[in-house]
Amino acid sequence: MNHSTCFESNNAVTPHAMAAIIIPCIRIDPLTIKCVTKSRELFPQAEILVLADVSDNEDIVEKLASVIVTGPITIAKKRNLGTQRTNRVFIAFIDSDAYPESGWLDNAVEGLHQHPEAAAVAGPNVSPHNEPLSELYVGIALKSNCCALNAHILKRKGSLQFIENAPSCNFIIRRDVYLALGGMDASLFGGEDIEFCARLVKAGYRLLYLPEVLVYHKNRRLFTFIKQRLAFGGFIVEAISVTSSVELIITLLPAFFVFFLLTGALIPFVSWWKWVYGGTIGVYCATLLIESFRHSSKLLYVPGAFFAMLIATIAPGIGILAKRLKLLPHSKRFYRNDD
Repeated sequence: MNHSTCFESNNAVTPHAMAAIIIPCIRIDPLTIKCVTKSRELFPQAEILVLADVSDNEDIVEKLASVIVTGPITIAKKRNLGTQRTNRVFIAFIDSDAYPESGWLDNAVEGLHQHPEAAAVAGPNVSPHNEPLSELYVGIALKSNCCALNAHILKRKGSLQFIENAPSCNFIIRRDVYLALGGMDASLFGGEDIEFCARLVKAGYRLLYLPEVLVYHKNRRLFTFIKQRLAFGGFIVEAISVTSSVELIITLLPAFFVFFLLTGALIPFVSWWKWVYGGTIGVYCATLLIESFRHSSKLLYVPGAFFAMLIATIAPGIGILAKRLKLLPHSKRFYRNDD
């Protein structure tokens, strides 16, 4: 797309005219097409860059966006490449399996103008409407702070505030700041947004949360959710090896819990441990059950939500320990970001 023509569609310059939307994907599938179509419909003056592993269905979106075929590189590297290919002032990252709410990009740009102390803006990424049951259960689980960092604002609308971490499925940043920080770590297969936010805050920049900067983000099916959470545990280990922060340390808690579960083997030898062990498991299950009831709109959803919460809280711990013990295969072998 020619940057010099970005304002021709409308004489009135809108806030989003200063931004480029970057959409990394494996291939241009129906979800990617929906993301591009919705973004172009809502933000006609924005530049849209789609970075795909392979050339597929380009003709469907070529009139709406610029398509860059990258080959099989990491999402972080795609985001870096997209940022280098534009000269817009603001960079808006969104995942290919998400789509924006009306006002998403305009609200983000206006928020950055109104808060010059903020280098970046993030907002909620909530479940889309009419999800299949398996995905709905995962969406319910991720509304709980037991299962997702900052779930109270990222999976549900919160109030304006400064935060220290947000996923890159809904992340808008000043381009000069992104480049000054060297972009995301292209060597990370996952967890690149965790590492980048830790580095952003460590460098003295601020990340603003705005509830009106909202996208709808597809949830994984239960089976792929298991793989995603195992992989997430491995990503945490890799991210911590690059950058440490308080929030990254908190993400290690599932590993401590899994280690505690393994201590059940001590009960035949230390009889009193069964009371500590049983009591802790009881509190854990009761907490997840309460959370399942609290976030489920129907009683019918509670069992599935409870199971998804078990996955969300235990699988990352298994992934962390397996990664530390070098038992976890590289994520590319069992998990894909477009699953």
